[in-house]
Amino acid sequence: MRVVSAVVCVAMLASAAQAVIFSDDFESYADTAAMLAPGAWGDDASSDAPASLSVGFGNPGDSMWHPGGKTAKHVISPLYASDAQPIVLEGDLWSDGAGNKRMSIGLRDNGGGAGLNSILEMGIYNSSVDPTDGLTKSGFSFRTVFIDGNPGNWVYLGAGDTAGWHHMKATIGETNILVELDLGDDGTVDHSQNIAIADPDH
Repeated sequence: MRVVSAVVCVAMLASAAQAVIFSDDFESYADTAAMLAPGAWGDDASSDAPASLSVGFGNPGDSMWHPGGKTAKHVISPLYASDAQPIVLEGDLWSDGAGNKRMSIGLRDNGGGAGLNSILEMGIYNSSVDPTDGLTKSGFSFRTVFIDGNPGNWVYLGAGDTAGWHHMKATIGETNILVELDLGDDGTVDHSQNIAIADPDH
């Protein structure tokens, strides 16, 4: 499994402007230890996530190379989404296109100090259900969990694993989540899916 994330951004959107809560292009870290320090990507309190600061894969700058195992986390203050001011989670992923991998960007709730529960994950997953035909496929996917609206398991987003950099974006409102995929990171949304949230209190 390979996970390289170039940019991770969580934002609150207002009607006129976008307030960025957290954004990272990995250029400010001197080395891997600095990237995995608490307050950066070491907020999982283990500091042993198998990630490293990396340059390569056609990326003009630094990125996070994460070959598997534990996740690297950055903790932010609580956010509350509304349809007028949604939470936007987006980031770039690099893949070698070889398939059979699991890599994702996720937004999680710490459950009031308990273990982190996934709210939304998006990326490449090797066992996702395609809602158009019910078949299990490998490729770009997403899942919503601990939200009363479906889906709860990984859902195929319409594209298999493809080599290169790709951009994924989730706009999380009070009643809907819009997931978008830009293959090749060229500014064009190639696939998207809107998910209704059954219980807006979650």
